[in-house]
Amino acid sequence: FLKMKTNISSLLILQVPLYFNGWYLLPFYVGELGLLCYKGIVLPYPARNFFPELLLILLLLGIDVIRIFLGMKGNLTQRKIPLLVSLLLLLPIIFGYLYFILWQSYIFIIELVLISIAFVGIGLQACISPIILWILHRQQS
Repeated sequence: FLKMKTNISSLLILQVPLYFNGWYLLPFYVGELGLLCYKGIVLPYPARNFFPELLLILLLLGIDVIRIFLGMKGNLTQRKIPLLVSLLLLLPIIFGYLYFILWQSYIFIIELVLISIAFVGIGLQACISPIILWILHRQQS
């Protein structure tokens, strides 16, 4: 009975941040794309930066969707490999978000808020996933 309780709590503690990260993807990326379009139309945005930043947003969206999918499936099926891949996919996401905070041509305060909320979500996953991987490793050995 105690082992079953550990499985359920380990699933729930990671599933909640992944669930909310999944719901946050839509407003985050719609907001980022909208702000990029606004910057391109209203501000003197360098054309050489507009398309690479657009491609970066779309690339990060794809990686984020895969990250959350693998994290949720690995967590629900209690498999280590999808959880590990999901954890490793946090690295390009973190660097992409840092680019939008530090090196983007124009940065609005709303972008800082959007990215800060996203950092909370990925920070929770980065803290909880290694613990879940350790628990799964202990149970399988």
